[in-house]
Amino acid sequence: VEPPPPYFLAMPSPEALQGVSPGRSVQFTIHAWSTVALPDWSVQAIPRGTFNLGVSLSRSQMNNGQTATLTLSVPPGTAPGNYAVVYLVSALGMTDYHLAYAGVVVQ
Repeated sequence: VEPPPPYFLAMPSPEALQGVSPGRSVQFTIHAWSTVALPDWSVQAIPRGTFNLGVSLSRSQMNNGQTATLTLSVPPGTAPGNYAVVYLVSALGMTDYHLAYAGVVVQ
């Protein structure tokens, strides 16, 4: 029996959707981990939602035990009830990647 393939991920904390007022931001701490030693992997934050979410990720490469900061910003004037999710893509290649999620709901 072959061992399972290595698993790696950049995971946000907190894990729940965060309520954010228009014109404000929220920060998530991103924790990288892997089941075995690996080379650095790329991390991208790809936003999707009902408004134009501001996204800033403090690192584009991560490895086991490292942390980064993800800042999500809601533009002024965004109506309450709108939402956005960021796909955090951890990738070693085009076919070797894993997803985690962070998001906001406008208050």
